[in-house]
Amino acid sequence: MGTFIQEKGKHWMRNQESHLLYLK
Repeated sequence: MGTFIQEKGKHWMRNQESHLLYLK
């Protein structure tokens, strides 16, 4: 279960970075 949350976190971080770059 912990690894699943970590994977979701990685994807979330990537999405956040993509949004930040897009907004720039």
